[in-house]
Amino acid sequence: MAFSTETKTMNIEYTAVPTMSQLHHSNAFYRGIMGPVRSGKSTGCSWELWRRANEQKPMKGGVRRTRFGIIRNCYDDQTEILTENRGWQLFKDL
Repeated sequence: MAFSTETKTMNIEYTAVPTMSQLHHSNAFYRGIMGPVRSGKSTGCSWELWRRANEQKPMKGGVRRTRFGIIRNCYDDQTEILTENRGWQLFKDL
């Protein structure tokens, strides 16, 4: 796979809500955010990943290598999950 070393510039404005601003200023290894629907959590976290990735020092060839883990609560109290030993179980009972 070939990578271009050409630099391109894009200006995008983002204003963090107060809670996301606190997350952006934290250097804690583990950080979490929770809040109501449509409060900007996903947008803010996407910007945080972008910012952190751009802070990474480029390696040989100008490539920035980063790793992130994103964990979301995707199950409600009525979701059933097939377990290896106990068969179908409600997610809330696991």
